Amino acid sequence: MLFWKCVEMRLWLWYYVYAKQILITQAGILFLFIGIVCPFYAPFKLDLVKTQFYLNGEREYLLRLRFVWRQSELRFSVRQLRLAHFFILKKEGCPMEKDHVEILAKSKKVSQKKKTNFVWCITMVLFVAMMVSFTIDYIGYRKGQKFGVASAILAGYTRESYSYDEQCADIRENLERRYHNVTVQGVTFDYSEAQAAQNDVVDAFYDVMKSGGYTRYGTWNLAKWFYYTNPVEYFTGYYWNKVLPLVFYVFLLFALVFTFLTKSEAEKGLIVYADSVLCKLSKNKTKEFGFEDISNVTTDRKTLKLIGTGIKFKITNLKNAEELKSVIVERKKILRDKPDNANAGNADELKKYKDLLDSGVISQEEFDAKKKQLLGL
Repeated sequence: MLFWKCVEMRLWLWYYVYAKQILITQAGILFLFIGIVCPFYAPFKLDLVKTQFYLNGEREYLLRLRFVWRQSELRFSVRQLRLAHFFILKKEGCPMEKDHVEILAKSKKVSQKKKTNFVWCITMVLFVAMMVSFTIDYIGYRKGQKFGVASAILAGYTRESYSYDEQCADIRENLERRYHNVTVQGVTFDYSEAQAAQNDVVDAFYDVMKSGGYTRYGTWNLAKWFYYTNPVEYFTGYYWNKVLPLVFYVFLLFALVFTFLTKSEAEKGLIVYADSVLCKLSKNKTKEFGFEDISNVTTDRKTLKLIGTGIKFKITNLKNAEELKSVIVERKKILRDKPDNANAGNADELKKYKDLLDSGVISQEEFDAKKKQLLGL
């Protein structure tokens, strides 16, 4: 304890983040736990410094968690422990360029922003049209419902003291009431007259609704005028499966899928270097391939496809698909012919040394040593 009081120190812990896996010092676990669980009692404050660099076609993050203890600092290394998902990091995506390597060509994408905006504009137009249609339809339904409630109160079909919802429920129950013959201990009670009277009441109620100009429902489903007492119930119970809402649902799904695919495709990229081809598969993932791994390069309008050993890469919406193809094909040809040219040069060099041996300028030992060097033996 005396050491900690006398020596002012700053402890640096280094976190190496590879994609979703983290290499973290064992000692850092304890300090991180104290700093998160007991922030008010920890004798230090936590600073987070993030740097990033590129290595072997993958983006790597170097996180420096700095536990500040006044002014001084102490650095130490402990055996590193691999942990998965120990620290949540919001990635910014993989870089697409390597330092000190010549870039022969780079993908240029056609912007899909206008198409995406157009799709969403149509979706919004459909949504507005659906809501306008729903509002007009519900207003008409609500007017008919209020007219029916007022008529039922005047006819004594429901009580004025009830709330509006209770009045609608009472009218609905009375209109849907049905009478059937009942047999008890061999005795049959005939309710046909009661049912006939009920039918007369329904017919009379329909005539009243018809006199007000509300003829949406007939005598067989007249009670539906009193099913829904608010817009939510009306939409979920009646309007949601009409033609216009169904068209809106389909187009909304199309807009979401189109936006997702467009965004995913926009994250793709391709760079042709002098020694390799770098493919960006997504925001946080890249792969690097040698030209010898690529067996076939094809283009179709604005699309480029790479096929080969462990390669199946497709990128669309390109402005320069033909340019990328020609650069890759030309580079493959150069690298393929390069060994033959080197062998031809070695053969010429070996012939010169043979002439020097025959003329006695160099010895047999010197010729044999040079021969092994040129032939790589």
